[in-house]
Amino acid sequence: MKRRTAVWILTLALACPALAAAQETARPMPQNRFPPDAGSRVRLSAPRYFLAGEVGTVAASDRFGMRVDLERDAETVDVPYYEVSRLDVSRGETKLTLMGALAGAALGAVLGATTTPMPHADPLDEFGPPSGGDPFGRMVVGALAGGVLGGMVGSAITVERWEPVFAVHPALR
Repeated sequence: MKRRTAVWILTLALACPALAAAQETARPMPQNRFPPDAGSRVRLSAPRYFLAGEVGTVAASDRFGMRVDLERDAETVDVPYYEVSRLDVSRGETKLTLMGALAGAALGAVLGATTTPMPHADPLDEFGPPSGGDPFGRMVVGALAGGVLGGMVGSAITVERWEPVFAVHPALR
């Protein structure tokens, strides 16, 4: 494989997912809705209620407070907003496919470039030990294989996206 061809393959393998992500239409940021709607998944902290990053579902809310069904204890708490130090609303889940592919490609490129095949054990072999190929070619193959494997692993990992509705420092209340 020519060196120039290998460079183009590696460049396209690493740039295409990023370019595809950049081509998405810009979505407007959701507005901070206050108070959160009933049924919204929230993460809240309220020190006087001994809640620190608790996740639950809003059962009811008005302009003074909200009733939250907590996931951890399966209990319902009524929390006035002036007691809440932090409130985040879930905006859904996302998969880490692109991040996994990029990390796998980087790791695969490093491993491919730094590893060499074992020479033949027979010293009388008339063909001699294998050359092992071009290290750059091994790096390209390692990057492609690592990118595919990393993308598969990343697509299996799901994380939740949280949007802060408000965060109030206790000294400012």
